[in-house]
Amino acid sequence: MKALKNVLLKYSQVPVTVIRDVYPQEIGGAVFSAIDFRTDFSGVFINQKYFAHIRKDYVLFFIVTYDTPEQLQTDIEILKSVVFK
Repeated sequence: MKALKNVLLKYSQVPVTVIRDVYPQEIGGAVFSAIDFRTDFSGVFINQKYFAHIRKDYVLFFIVTYDTPEQLQTDIEILKSVVFK
């Protein structure tokens, strides 16, 4: 996740701000690494949460894009429905 952050901040053509640096977040009983970004597209702000989890040599990755805290909460509730077998 730190490599993603470094690449995104270095090569992005728009201003990107880290709102919350890498932290653990449980989804479906698995602990993901999460990071929160905010991007400024000429005065239009885009909020994103990135989630990554390594499982059996694969990376499962979710990106949640939202505008309001209510939208984020709805998306988080959807992610809570994920079940790993």
